[in-house]
Amino acid sequence: MSLLTALCFYIRWVQCSDPRISAVPINIPADTVKLRLEKTLITRVPRAAFFNLSELLFLWLTYNSITTIHPSSFVNLRVLRELRLDGNLLTAFPWEGLRDMPHLQTLGLHNNQLSSLPSQVALFLPNITYLDLSSNRCDQLKKNPLYSACMLNFSPLLRLTMLPAELLDLWVRIWRQQHESMDPSCLLSTFQAGGGGVMVWGIFSWHSLGPLVPDWFLEHDNEFTVLKWPPQSPDLNPIEHLWDVVEREIRIMDVQPTNLRQLCDAIMSIWTKLSEECFQHLVESMPRRIESVVKAKGGPTRY
Repeated sequence: MSLLTALCFYIRWVQCSDPRISAVPINIPADTVKLRLEKTLITRVPRAAFFNLSELLFLWLTYNSITTIHPSSFVNLRVLRELRLDGNLLTAFPWEGLRDMPHLQTLGLHNNQLSSLPSQVALFLPNITYLDLSSNRCDQLKKNPLYSACMLNFSPLLRLTMLPAELLDLWVRIWRQQHESMDPSCLLSTFQAGGGGVMVWGIFSWHSLGPLVPDWFLEHDNEFTVLKWPPQSPDLNPIEHLWDVVEREIRIMDVQPTNLRQLCDAIMSIWTKLSEECFQHLVESMPRRIESVVKAKGGPTRY
């Protein structure tokens, strides 16, 4: 039995998180759709590392020790939709290599050591709808011409799971000055509802997640008093961020829900698996959120 077979379970979905792995495996099944290599000792991604995985849609190389990526590492990944390299040690990224992934929509580079961007970086991002450069060497990144002149901002026009399918892929790219991140003229509103879907209510505290309740409030709406609260206020509604986590997990499911019952089951399952760190961080952020909203006089904030 090969090392990879012993460490990974795969049926088109391969996940490896063994710290003994120090190189990108070469015997991954060719029909793999989602590959996750996490918490390993991999330090470099060589040329054509995934050449035989032409059906790959999701590639996660997160929280390893990667310092180097060859410009041709992603050759033959023509259908790849999501690439995540969060939590590595990258000081540079081969942006030109994105040309080998013409359908890439999500690129995660959170928590690396990037300190610069090429001035022509936008040329390599024709279809990117989500780019995460947070928790890098921000002070040095801001010295880059792209940041000092006008920062590229990827803003979702519509992001809600419940929207009609034909609207889910509508995104808008804008150029703005660095200080205009919260300027209303550089922001787009979202719709709170529309299309078919399921509705659930949820609660959480610092100590635990409460259960999700479908339709209960509609059936008992005369038994309690609801506080007045803006329905579109993720600034002060931290649970909006948990809904976002649930939505993203649904989008990367190997088998997508095809009816409302399956969608409801998927939501319930993902909710129960949310980590304590995830919701405790949101509770701890509330004083900062309130301060930001007061400072913005009720306007947009970074939350």
